[in-house]
Amino acid sequence: MPHDGAVISQQIRVDGGYGYGVIGADLHVHADRGPVYLLAEHRGPVSADPSWLLEQPSRLLNARYSVVDFVGRAADMDKLTAWRDESNERLAARWLFAAGGQGKTRLALEFAAVSVADGWKVVDVLLGAGARPSGSHDLRPDGHRGILVLVDYADRWPLSYLHWLLSNSLFHQQVPTRVLFLSRSVDGWASVRSALTALTAATSEHPLAPLSDPPGRDRVARPDDRLRMFRVARDAFARRYGLARAEEIPPPVPLDDPGFGLTLSLHMAALVAVDAHSAGARAPADMVGLSAYLLDRERAHWRELYERSRDGLEFRTPPRRMWQVAFIACLTGATTYSQARALLRRADIDDPDPVLTDHAVCYPPAPPSEALEPMYPDRLAEDFLALTLAGHDVAAYPAAPWGTATLAALLHQDADTAPPLPQPARPITFLTAAALRWPHLAAHLNEHLRADPTLALRGGNPSLGALAVLDGIDIELLDTIAWCFPDGRQLDLDVGMAAVSVRITAHRLAAVSTELERAAVLQDLAHRLSFAGRYEEAAEATEQAVDLRRAVARRQPEHRSLLASSLTNLGNYRTRLGQPESALAALREATELRRQAARADSTAPRRSALANSLSSMGICLAALGRHPEAFEVTRESVQLRRRLAAEDPAAYSPGLASSLHNLGNRLAALGRHREALDATGEAVRILRLLARDSFAEHAGELAIALDNLSADLWRTGRTEAAMATAGEAADLLRRLARENPEAFEERYAYLLNRLSDYYASLGRYGEAIPPALAAAEIWRRRGETDRAAGDAPLATVLLNLSGLWAHTGQWHEALAASIETVAIRRRQARAEPARYAAELAKALSNLGSDLYAVQRYREALAAVTESVRLWRQLATTDRRHVPFLAESLYTCCVVAQPVDRTAARDAAVEAVMLFEGLDLGAGDGHRLTLLAEARKQVAELRG
Repeated sequence: MPHDGAVISQQIRVDGGYGYGVIGADLHVHADRGPVYLLAEHRGPVSADPSWLLEQPSRLLNARYSVVDFVGRAADMDKLTAWRDESNERLAARWLFAAGGQGKTRLALEFAAVSVADGWKVVDVLLGAGARPSGSHDLRPDGHRGILVLVDYADRWPLSYLHWLLSNSLFHQQVPTRVLFLSRSVDGWASVRSALTALTAATSEHPLAPLSDPPGRDRVARPDDRLRMFRVARDAFARRYGLARAEEIPPPVPLDDPGFGLTLSLHMAALVAVDAHSAGARAPADMVGLSAYLLDRERAHWRELYERSRDGLEFRTPPRRMWQVAFIACLTGATTYSQARALLRRADIDDPDPVLTDHAVCYPPAPPSEALEPMYPDRLAEDFLALTLAGHDVAAYPAAPWGTATLAALLHQDADTAPPLPQPARPITFLTAAALRWPHLAAHLNEHLRADPTLALRGGNPSLGALAVLDGIDIELLDTIAWCFPDGRQLDLDVGMAAVSVRITAHRLAAVSTELERAAVLQDLAHRLSFAGRYEEAAEATEQAVDLRRAVARRQPEHRSLLASSLTNLGNYRTRLGQPESALAALREATELRRQAARADSTAPRRSALANSLSSMGICLAALGRHPEAFEVTRESVQLRRRLAAEDPAAYSPGLASSLHNLGNRLAALGRHREALDATGEAVRILRLLARDSFAEHAGELAIALDNLSADLWRTGRTEAAMATAGEAADLLRRLARENPEAFEERYAYLLNRLSDYYASLGRYGEAIPPALAAAEIWRRRGETDRAAGDAPLATVLLNLSGLWAHTGQWHEALAASIETVAIRRRQARAEPARYAAELAKALSNLGSDLYAVQRYREALAAVTESVRLWRQLATTDRRHVPFLAESLYTCCVVAQPVDRTAARDAAVEAVMLFEGLDLGAGDGHRLTLLAEARKQVAELRG
C-alpha cells in the first residue's frame, strides 16, 4: 500500500494491439507513430531457444544472448562502478563508445547485472515503437540506491528525441541517477552533452579500448591470456552444442595472430572450432577462413528455411534474394520499417514486405530498429561485404552479380527523391575498414568515390585515414577528395585530412611549375598538419613555403602579403614547438610587412591580417617571458578586431574571440586577474555562439578558453564557478583529445593536473587523485614515444600524486610515486643540471618524507641529506634557493631523529637560523609554521 497522501499515476499507451504503461516516468508519443521511445525495467540477458541459436551460429556471438560468460574488462568495470558510486552529482551521464566487436554491449549488460545486485533500479531505453516491451513498468526508485538508465545505439537517436528523453521526470528524482549511453563512436556526444549541461548533469566519456592496446589498458596480449579466453568461449559453445570433452577441441588457428587482439576474434575461433567438431568437418586454418566458414553457415540456414517452405513454413525468400537483403542491411544498418521498404525498392526489390518479414526471421530486429537488422558482429559483416563484391580470390565464395549495382544504388542517391540512409557514414565506414583487410575493395571505392568524392568525408577520420594508406586508391582521386575538404578546422575530419594531404603532396608538387604554386601546395599541407597537431611537420613545410615566397617577393613586391602569411604561420608553429626565439624573428618580419600593407591600403582584409600577426606575436613574447610587450601588441590586435567585428560580425567575430582570449592570458600574466576574467569571459561568450553554429570548427578554441577562464575564476576567488568551468573544459578537451590527440591531449593532461590542484586546495584530496592519475597516464603514454616531452610533466604530476596519497594515508602509493619522480628528475639533472637540480632536490625531500612515513628511516635520511646538499649548492650562487634549503633542513631534522639525533639537532639549528634571516610576512604562513616547529625541535633536542 502507498503511504498516506501518495498518488500513483500510470500512463498507458495502446498501439497496434500492444499495451504499454509506465509508473514513475513520462511517456512521449507521436500523434501518428506511437511512442518516441520506450522505458523498460532491465530484465537481464535475453533468453532464446537453444535450437534457434544453433540454426545460425553467428547468433551465438550476439551479446544479447550472453552465451559466453563475461571475463576480463576488470579495469572498465571498476571505472563504471566508480562513476556510478563516487560522483557527488545527482545526475551524471557517461558516453561509452567503441567499434563493433570490442565488447561494449557485453560490458554494459554485466554492469547492469552488477548494479541490480548492488541495489540500483536499472532501466532500458528503447528508441521508437519498433521494440515493444509488454505490460506495465514500475520505474519508481523506491527502495533503491539510485537509477541507472541504459541508452543503447545512442548515435542513432535524433537529437530532438534525446532532448525529450532528458526532459522525462525519470531523470529528475531525488535519488542519484546515472545515464549510460552506448555508441559505436563519439559522434553525437557533443550535442547530447550540451543538453545535459543545461540539466547541470556531470558528463564524461568512456572509450572502450581494444584488447590489443598497449600495456596499462585492459587487453589480451599474452598467449596465456588468449588461450584462457578461447577456452572460456569454447566451453560455453560446447555446452550449447551438447558436446562433452570440450577440452579436446583445439584452436583452429594459432592464437598469436595479431587479429586475435579482439575478444570477438577469439570467440569466432572458438565457435568455428566447436561447430566444425560437432559437424565432423575440418575447421579452417586462417582468419579469412573463419569468416568464410561462418558465412557459409548463414547461407546454409537461409537455404534450409527456404526449402522448408515446401513443408508449410511461411518463408518465401530464396537464398540469393536473402543474400542481397543481408548485404543491404550490413551497409545501411537498422532502420524504420517504412524506410527499409524504400531502401529495398531503391535496390530494385519491388515487393519488399515478404522479404523484410523473412529477413527478420533470420535477423530479428533489436531495439531501436524495426527492420534490416544487420549481421553481427561487425567484423563478420565487413567480411560479408568484401566477399559479396567482385575481385577477391576466395574461390569457394563467388561474388554476387548484383553486388556492384546494389552498392551504387545505396551510395548514390538523389537527395530529393531517395530515402535518406539511416546512418549516412556507415557504408563508407564499413567499406574502408574492410578494405584494410580486403585489397580488392579499393577498386570499388575508386569507382564510387569518383562518382561522388564527398562520400569520403561521411566516414570521418577513420575513413579518410584508411583511404590515405590504401595502396589501391587512385592518387588523382585522393587529390579530388582533398578539394572537397572544408577550409578550416573540422574536429571529426582533421586527422584524416592531414593523412590524405601528406599522401597527395608529392603528386600536387609534381603537377605545378611556379614557385608561388609550390608554396601554396606546401602551405596548404602545413595548415592540414597543424590542424591535426603535427606542428613539427607543419613547420618544415612552411619553412619551404617561406623560402619560395621570399624569392618571389624580392622580384615582385606585390606578393609580400603571401610572404607575411607564411612567416606568421611559421612563427605560430615554432612557438608551439617551444622555439620562441626563432619564432619571434619570423613574426616581427610578418608584422612589419602587414603594417606597411595596412598603411597603404586600410581595407578590412589588410587590417585583419595585421591583427592576426600581432596576436601571434603576443603569444610568442609571452613564451619568452616578455609580458608587458606581449600585452601591448595583443591589446592592439583586440582594438583592430573589435572595429572589424563591428563592421562585419559574421566574418570577424572569430578573430575577435581569439584576440580577447589571448588578451586574457596576457593580463593574467601581469597579475591583472579581474581584467583577465573580463577579457576571457567575453571570448568564451563569443565562442559559445560560434560553436553553436559550427561546433567542429570552434570546439578547440572554446575548450582552451574555458580552461583559461576557470583559472581566471580561481584566481579571483570564485572557486565554485572555476570548478564548474574546468569540468566543462575537461569534458570538451577529453573528446577533442580522443579525436585528435596530437593537437589536444597535452592540453587535456595539463587541465587534469590543474583540476586536481583545485580539489586539493579545497581539501578534497580523494577527489583530486583520479584526475591526477589520468594526467599521469597520458604523460606516461606520450613518454613512450618521446621521453623528453613526457618526463617533466609526468614528474610534476607524480609529485602531486605523492602528496595526495600522503594526505589520504596511502603511504605505499605515495612512496611509489616519489621513487618514480626521483628517478625521472635524476635522469633529467644528469642531462641538464642547471635546469633540473632544484627539481631533483624537491623530489628527494619528498621521497625522504614518504620513506619516513613507512619507517624506512635510514633511507629517508639519505634522501633528505642529498636534497640538503643540492639546495646548499644552489643557494651558494642564487639566494632565491635559501628558503627551500631551510625547508629541506627542517625535513632533515624530522627524519633524522630515529637514526641520528645529533644530525637532527644540527639541521634544526641551521633551519632556524636560515628562516630567521628571511623577510617572512603574513603571506608566508607555511614557513612561519615551520620556523616555530624548528625552534621547538631545537629546544627538545638540546634538552
